[in-house]
Amino acid sequence: MPRTAPADYHDLLKSWSWLANSLQKLYIALGATATISSLAIATFTIELTPIGVKIASFVLALALGLITSFEIGAKASAARNAWRLLQAAILAYENDESYTIQDLFKQYQAGEVMLGDVKYNAPSEKPKKPE
Repeated sequence: MPRTAPADYHDLLKSWSWLANSLQKLYIALGATATISSLAIATFTIELTPIGVKIASFVLALALGLITSFEIGAKASAARNAWRLLQAAILAYENDESYTIQDLFKQYQAGEVMLGDVKYNAPSEKPKKPE
């Protein structure tokens, strides 16, 4: 009979899955928002009022700024990879008697490293005009 990994690991697996799904959905939503905004600006420039163009431009810049400043795509990918690593470790622990709780813990730690910290990449300064 297979053994069961500690409940805390299963709870982490659920949390990491939720995190990965949430980040992927956010990434898709922001990417779609940026694409739609840019298409609206390019296609309906004449039909939009000046304030409409400004709003669409702002939404486009905001969506792309959030994606790039916080590396949401990379963070979503890291969260999914951490989930995969922990899932595989739990399955190994539950189905292979030679796989120890220390092995499981090491994989959890590796997943935490994959998740990392949230970083903010500030926009770089505008290039200075030649004098």
